Amino acid sequence: MVKTEVEPWDVIDYLHSDEDQVAYLAAVLEGVVKEGDPEFVAVALVDIARARGIEGALEKELHSQVGGGEAAARPEPVGSAAD
Repeated sequence: MVKTEVEPWDVIDYLHSDEDQVAYLAAVLEGVVKEGDPEFVAVALVDIARARGIEGALEKELHSQVGGGEAAARPEPVGSAAD
């Protein structure tokens, strides 16, 4: 059996501009409308925050609104190897 090598892939490597980020979010929202899984919107927003370098601030804000506690496990990004 031949093994296939895969490179790590992260969507934030492709979210350089505001336009890229808006297009990504629009595609995710379109998929949510079709598939009905709103969790992907949260993942996309975290991906965009990571691309902008503000993930830490986003996590702090979310934890303060939810009441603190331990951080929940982050869902895999859209298009990750887990898909």
